[in-house]
This record gives sequence, structure tokens and C-alpha cells, in this order.
Amino acid sequence: MKLNNPLEVATITTNILAHYVYQAISDLDNEDLIEYDNVDSIKDYLDSSIDSLGTDSFYSSVLNSFYGMNHDYGHDYFDTEEELKEYVLKANLYLIHDSLAVDDVSDEYDACEQALEMLEADRNDNDE
Repeated sequence: MKLNNPLEVATITTNILAHYVYQAISDLDNEDLIEYDNVDSIKDYLDSSIDSLGTDSFYSSVLNSFYGMNHDYGHDYFDTEEELKEYVLKANLYLIHDSLAVDDVSDEYDACEQALEMLEADRNDNDE
């Protein structure tokens, strides 16, 4: 007998995290946006949300901002809850509601550099 809910597995890459950070900073008011002009300030921004890092809501927000709310990540099926949890543990995944496993392979510093490049491109476009 298989478990009723299949396990979806989503990966958070550096590009996905960069997109999330860029979107979050871009949504700030212009006067707040100005202070994010180097990688360290962007990394500080990411670190300031450290309480939410590694939580269900953080991972869900990152994935939803990149893929959208109804994205299908692909499914794995397990016969028992123990098999599912063993798989998640061995693969070093983060499990959300026993139905979505998140593999965070992102490089935070590199994501901040990419976010800075996108912010600078926006600034250059606005200057023209």
C-alpha cells in the first residue's frame, strides 16, 4: 500500500535564490533600495531574514517566487512514511508538510552577487 501523498522534490539553486533576493529588494521603496549597492549589503539583507531561513515559509516563498504557486516538481512514491523520512534524511532534504522535499544547493554569496548585477542593470536602465 502506497502513501496517499506523493513526495515532490524541488531544488533551490543559486539562480533561484538570486531571483528571490532580487525581487525582495526590488520591491522596496526607492530610498531603501539605494542602500543595496554592494554584495555585502545584499548579504546583510539576506542574513537579516535569518530567522526565516530554513523554514517552511521561507522555502515556499523562494520556490513560489520562481516557479509560481502551482508548479509540479515531479513526484516520488513511497510505501511507508518511514521510507519517505529515510529518503529525506539520506538525501539531506528539508521536508515541508510530508509532501514537498527541498534540496537547497544554493550558494548564498554568489546569489547575492547575481542579485546585485540585476539591481545594477535596473539602475543603468533607469539612468538612460
